[in-house]
Amino acid sequence: MQDPEMCFLVVDNREFPQDFESVHILPYSFQNALLGIYEESITFLSDSVGVFLPRKHSEHLDFATMWLENIKFQFPVAT
Repeated sequence: MQDPEMCFLVVDNREFPQDFESVHILPYSFQNALLGIYEESITFLSDSVGVFLPRKHSEHLDFATMWLENIKFQFPVAT
């Protein structure tokens, strides 16, 4: 059961292996099966973007950012 699940698009424009600034990771779908929610902010046709929903994508970005912060809080990196 997805509680929740997010799918991400990875766009890798690196020219050099260590050029991580050129890697972009974008959420494109959100699902919570318990609540009966399935949302897509980006849909694909073949190898390209078919539909892009900016407002929904902004919601997905906000949720992904909050989710990552919660994960980082649960698993702090030792310094």
